[in-house]
Amino acid sequence: MAPIHDSIGFASVSLTSGAYAQLPDIPCDEITIGVTSANIQVANSATPGTNFMVVNNTTEWTIPTGGNANNLYLSLVTGGSTTIAFMWRLKGLTGMFQGV
Repeated sequence: MAPIHDSIGFASVSLTSGAYAQLPDIPCDEITIGVTSANIQVANSATPGTNFMVVNNTTEWTIPTGGNANNLYLSLVTGGSTTIAFMWRLKGLTGMFQGV
């Protein structure tokens, strides 16, 4: 059952280009990635082929997780490595039924 109020938290993940990193096991409905040092590829597996979305590094993005952050995999578009922080949100009943 969902909590009464929304829960939020912060986590980070280390990324390198050419390899996908699975996000940690965090029950949540969405993650938000802020401005980063490089564009990021978002996928639902470690070997997505061409099935990924590129997140522009100059914009904040909120991405649905399907129930857990570990359903998402991230990789850098360009060479190098970096650690990115993200915010996670688990929607509570007040977030799902606003105005009730």
